[in-house]
Amino acid sequence: MMDFINVFVTSDLTSSERRICLNWTIDFFKSRLELVTGVPTPDQKVWIYKSADAAEREEITAQGSQTLSTYQIRPHTRIHVDNTNTKSVLRELEAEFSNSTGQLYVIDDEKYKQRRDSVLKWKMENCYGEFDPRFQKKHSLSAQEFENRAELLRVGQSCEVLNGNTSKSGVIKFIGKVDEIDDGKSIWVGVELDLPLGKNDGSLQGKRIFDCEKNHGCFVKPSKIRLLHTDPMMPSPNSEDEI
Repeated sequence: MMDFINVFVTSDLTSSERRICLNWTIDFFKSRLELVTGVPTPDQKVWIYKSADAAEREEITAQGSQTLSTYQIRPHTRIHVDNTNTKSVLRELEAEFSNSTGQLYVIDDEKYKQRRDSVLKWKMENCYGEFDPRFQKKHSLSAQEFENRAELLRVGQSCEVLNGNTSKSGVIKFIGKVDEIDDGKSIWVGVELDLPLGKNDGSLQGKRIFDCEKNHGCFVKPSKIRLLHTDPMMPSPNSEDEI
């Protein structure tokens, strides 16, 4: 039977409550600590405190296949991970955090891209998320699909803005890219709604895109537009968010 207990896991940069199993081997446990604290296994020095606020502590010196049951770890014990690598990026962050005035730590994009052990670097090296060729291909096809749908629309056409099982009628007042929404990456449709069920007056961030009364304007993806009395073959909408 697996004996799980709740403990507090801390480091100089992290603090969280976790469930651990006393039958875990020390090696496996340290690999889990790396995921929680960011401290690589070879750089870890792990301490066991009898409680969350106790001063007395014991170092985990066992290795390999020895299990956590070797130590007297009780519920709500605090397990602290020290980083022994003085040249690691985490050490830099720890130093900056300890010397900070309480203000949010901010790093510019270029400096972040240069870090060798950042999440961004890992995603790039492992072709994860936006760096996955399959994602890039799908995103490219999606953008092309939106443009194809937008070609079926014309300013002045009566339409419905579809949102799940509901719809709002209006008139298309704008078709094109909008820097204020997504830096001009995709096509948006500006609609003047018949009723005050919108989110703006045709302007975004102080820039006038089209004219309409307050709360009568909205911007949606072409996939959310259904033309009225014109094209029954218009592609059905998806669940893209409205702005």
